[in-house]
Amino acid sequence: MTSAFSRSIVQPVKDFLFPPLCLSCRERLASADRYLCAHCSRSLVRVDETDFTMAVLKDRFKGSDIISSFFPLYYFEEEGVLQHVIHALKYEEMTALGEMYGETIGAALREHPDYADIRVIVPVPLHAQKERERGYNQSAWICNGIARAMGLPVTAGVVRRRKNTRSQTKLSAALRLDNVKDAFEANAASAGTIRDAKILLVDDVITTGATIHSCALPLRSAGAAAVVCASIGIAKLNAPPTAGL
Repeated sequence: MTSAFSRSIVQPVKDFLFPPLCLSCRERLASADRYLCAHCSRSLVRVDETDFTMAVLKDRFKGSDIISSFFPLYYFEEEGVLQHVIHALKYEEMTALGEMYGETIGAALREHPDYADIRVIVPVPLHAQKERERGYNQSAWICNGIARAMGLPVTAGVVRRRKNTRSQTKLSAALRLDNVKDAFEANAASAGTIRDAKILLVDDVITTGATIHSCALPLRSAGAAAVVCASIGIAKLNAPPTAGL
């Protein structure tokens, strides 16, 4: 009772001195809002699996038999709301964001036929040096939320990043693919977990698909029955104008 009474006094004071602000527009949040104001939250657009962006990515993966399916939750655009969310998750230690959106992803995947029979959830790993500097892997927190929603285990360390690659942010699709070539390896100690398993590989944002493809490749080579992927965001591509219009 004392603790509850203390919180009832302290929290309003903290909110007055340090008001909770929207991660995107920096407006003060209403009491019912979490991380984003209602306007910014509504501006996040769920991905349409039949649109141009998804068609381009599906075409890139087609025929390789490495990634069976991928599920991004929202469109990611430069300076858009989701970019601010991902920045807070990756660089400001707001790991609860990963869990929150992970739960949303997991709830959607429970209804998605391509994601039945998953055995284990695996985060795309950071290089050890980068994870030491950051203190955590943001994709692992997304996995935690998905795992809670789907009732599945998360297994980090199944695949490792052996090359400390440079940032992909400013690279073209071809350079991204070259940058992450041979960047990942399956952990021999996890052979029993990988073999014949359907694995859900999770990243924060899919841009060209180079990273998840490079990460999935050693899993398939190590005997995974299938690799499916999920992410909070996917970089939105604009369809070329229709000829004659």
